[in-house]
Amino acid sequence: ERPLGSYKIVPGDVLNLAVVADTDPSLALQYKWIFTDRQGNEKEIESNEYWKISWPNNNNLTIDVRQVTDPGVVFSLTGDYKLKIYHNYDQKIINVTIETDIITTVAPQSPIVQQANLNFIIYIAVAVVFLIIVIIVVFCLVRRNQGGVYSVDKKEVAAGHDPEKELLEHGFQDLSRADDDRIPNYPVYDYEDEKNIIDDDDDSLGEYEGDLELNKFNEDGSFIGLYANKKDKKTPKSESDV
Repeated sequence: ERPLGSYKIVPGDVLNLAVVADTDPSLALQYKWIFTDRQGNEKEIESNEYWKISWPNNNNLTIDVRQVTDPGVVFSLTGDYKLKIYHNYDQKIINVTIETDIITTVAPQSPIVQQANLNFIIYIAVAVVFLIIVIIVVFCLVRRNQGGVYSVDKKEVAAGHDPEKELLEHGFQDLSRADDDRIPNYPVYDYEDEKNIIDDDDDSLGEYEGDLELNKFNEDGSFIGLYANKKDKKTPKSESDV
């Protein structure tokens, strides 16, 4: 069974193109619908808003323009429809022409072109959103690496100061640098002077040489009793000492 060779459609119509075919039971038939528009562009038909293909055999095509009020859409559905029925060893082609009495001055777009334009717009929108997200992420990372900014000028002005005026009047103090090459005026060390000081200390201690009794000192260095007389002579040992 097959549809007629031609049909006419207007807004509000539903057209069903059905084909029934059989073959050897050991072979499986396959169906493919192909549309050629008024400009000669040939495309394989896929289900969309106006075309409905039966599943799983794909042997039934429905053209649905019930919700269409634009004559240009109906005109874009007119053209040559071809159904290819085939298996591994043979094929059959069925042709159907769809026409309309509607006259339009606007060059129509086929449903396939409309769907392609919609997909293109979606891809562009997704790409723009992704690019914006990337820019925001990069900006945040750059700001994070730069660290915070302490606005000294704003705080000084708010406190009643004029940093620019003060800088012009006073400038910066001349502070020495840590890496300055100039030699500081440190006192010069003289070994001979230190030697003379040490000799003087030895001479001063020499005045007590032989005159002090070492056993007059405690362990912490304090004196026991008074200083001995410099000119005292040693007393001879008594018989009791012996």
